[in-house]
Amino acid sequence: VYGDTIHVIDIDNVTIESGSSFSGAGFIGGYASGIDIIRITNCNAEAGVKIGWNAEKNQPVAGSKGTFAGEFNGYIANCESAATVYGSDYVGGIVASKGQTMGPFEVINCKFTGELIATGKFVGGIAGGGYSGAVWGTESAPNTPCATIKNCLVTGKVSGTDYVGGIIGGEEGVVQCWASGIG
Repeated sequence: VYGDTIHVIDIDNVTIESGSSFSGAGFIGGYASGIDIIRITNCNAEAGVKIGWNAEKNQPVAGSKGTFAGEFNGYIANCESAATVYGSDYVGGIVASKGQTMGPFEVINCKFTGELIATGKFVGGIAGGGYSGAVWGTESAPNTPCATIKNCLVTGKVSGTDYVGGIIGGEEGVVQCWASGIG
């Protein structure tokens, strides 16, 4: 237990090997609650990995996608991805977006050298976006703490339709921040 949160999963020193494909994210594909902290550290996705790819139909899969996680709360540190990531809205080279309003979302010392191919909005080389309000809408949590991204590098290709950035696509859910949520 860390403060008021419960530490649930540690994923450390795992490599996703070339030739692997996932219709969701590589490790955590869905919604990770803010009360349950996930830590992904020292992981790698090699070139030739496809995220957001239906191998049976040989086509991309729509939705929020990231190499290591989809909607996520917790900490990702010292991870690298050379994968090709496909999706629609909220597509990131490392992680798709923040999954829960008040939970932590930190990406530190990560590198993306792959390619993002998105058909929608909020696309970024490290994270597609911060809190998106996917379940309750962004207006449900105007005080959500901002996403934290530190000491990261992107040299890969990033493409989408709107809110596209080299590091992060955008922080759609943040309307106002109190002292604990300064971005």
